[in-house]
Amino acid sequence: MTTLNALQNVTSIGGDLSIIDNYSLTDLNLIDLESIGANLTIRANSNLTTLGGLDGATGINGNMEITLNSKLSSLFGLGGITEIGADLLIQDNNLLVSVNALQNVTSIGGELTVHANSSLDSLIGLQNIDPSSITSLTIRQNVSLTMCEIQSVCDYLAAGGSSDIEHNALDSECRDLSAVEDACEITSIEDMFSTRNPGLITFPNPTSGVFYIEADDIEGCELRIFNTTGMLLQKLQLTSDGQVDISNMPKGLYFLEMRNKDLVGIGKILKE
Repeated sequence: MTTLNALQNVTSIGGDLSIIDNYSLTDLNLIDLESIGANLTIRANSNLTTLGGLDGATGINGNMEITLNSKLSSLFGLGGITEIGADLLIQDNNLLVSVNALQNVTSIGGELTVHANSSLDSLIGLQNIDPSSITSLTIRQNVSLTMCEIQSVCDYLAAGGSSDIEHNALDSECRDLSAVEDACEITSIEDMFSTRNPGLITFPNPTSGVFYIEADDIEGCELRIFNTTGMLLQKLQLTSDGQVDISNMPKGLYFLEMRNKDLVGIGKILKE
């Protein structure tokens, strides 16, 4: 079986939806599915590369488990989901590089676990989850994961929530609980811009979308983009021309932090 075309007219499922051990499955194609009454499990589908076809789903009343899908590179197709009733588990998806498709999820009713996704480098996409809806937090053995200090994680840890954070990317701000807590402490915009670090030269400023950063030895530096509340929105590696594209972001003021091993510079950019 390579597709679930035969189920494409299904609009709701009252119980579990389990898609497990379908070695030839490449396409879900459940385009009319809007709600799942219990658990969604997508596990061990070795040729599944995308979750496109679940775009209409808005809520899952039970657990959502995405595990052991060895070719899955993103969670594209889950962008309509706003609420998960129980645990959210993302584990052992070796090629998964982004969870950004989950940015509309605002609440879960259980544990949040991100474990052993060896290509994942950022938790951006999970930042809008209400931290009070998380009962425990596990972020372990994601060997490429360097960015954990998103709003939901920082607020959850600040409230004293139970957590297990360790063995992520070495020498990163996500390597263990202590490193994440330290990174969370500097996400305040007021703290960031009270430092004496030199300002970034950006042009054009204001911009309609594309702007440039002027600096020596810029290639490979990390740029972080924050909104006015201090939420980290994007993290990227700069190329030698210093070009940055924020065309997909709403109009408004953004704060910039450029780093190599140490903090290099800070600045602002206005998108009109």
